[in-house]
Amino acid sequence: MRARGLFKHALGFFLAAFLLPSSVSAGEGNLEFLAPEGPQVVFAGSQQTIQVIVRNPTTQILDEEIFLRLYQTSSATRMPVGDGQSWKKLRVLPGQTVMDATILVFPAIKTGTGFQVQWSAVDGRTLGHLDVMVYPEDLLGKLKSLAGQEPVGLVDGGGQLAALLKKWKVDFTDLRGDDLREGFKGRLILAVFSSKEEMTESLRETLIGQAKRGAAVVWIQPTTVASAVHVYHLERGAIVAAPLSSIAGLKDSPSAQLNLLRSAELALQPDPHHFFEGTQP
Repeated sequence: MRARGLFKHALGFFLAAFLLPSSVSAGEGNLEFLAPEGPQVVFAGSQQTIQVIVRNPTTQILDEEIFLRLYQTSSATRMPVGDGQSWKKLRVLPGQTVMDATILVFPAIKTGTGFQVQWSAVDGRTLGHLDVMVYPEDLLGKLKSLAGQEPVGLVDGGGQLAALLKKWKVDFTDLRGDDLREGFKGRLILAVFSSKEEMTESLRETLIGQAKRGAAVVWIQPTTVASAVHVYHLERGAIVAAPLSSIAGLKDSPSAQLNLLRSAELALQPDPHHFFEGTQP
């Protein structure tokens, strides 16, 4: 009886060796580093979180020590930035996809610049790469040149945009006061409304009147149409009406800040092809 039990135990161990996936280095099957949906857009100069997706396409457990290296890219070149560095050791089950993240600091730049994160194994095998678009932290400082010699006119009940303009030393006039609205002669106005209740009839008339006398007005408003951007040509000026979602996460999002800048540029130099059929917002 004891011999029969030992035989069963040995047989079970023998079958398990064939039926269960073994753990091997990824040299016998590579992990795949996949790009997340949509481009990763971050700021330079401070710690940024980069999303990482890793897939094991094999039928085996893959153990791999992962290294990463950063490159600066252009249309024709790819230059390394610093030395490669160890990232972490991964164990990924058969067919499993793992969501992860890494913290990187991109070097200071003066304009939007492409970078690439390359993932590799100990033996030098390339496992994948991730393209990242990096922008300078002072993106909104460009509003100075767009506004010219006059301050930016600002309607910002939430205060988020006002804080950023102060940070990057962009002069502005708060147009929520009646006396300030009447005397404002600047060429650029940014109005951010987080709710319909903030859009009083008085402010609405002010923005329309400013556009008619020649100001470029960016009118950010809550709307259920997430991607709708309308351009209204009003006598000597224009209003660009954009959804609040277009500047979501403004403080930390280069994409949101770029959307705001592009709306300002469009309001200053409206393209007739973008004009909305309505007469005013």
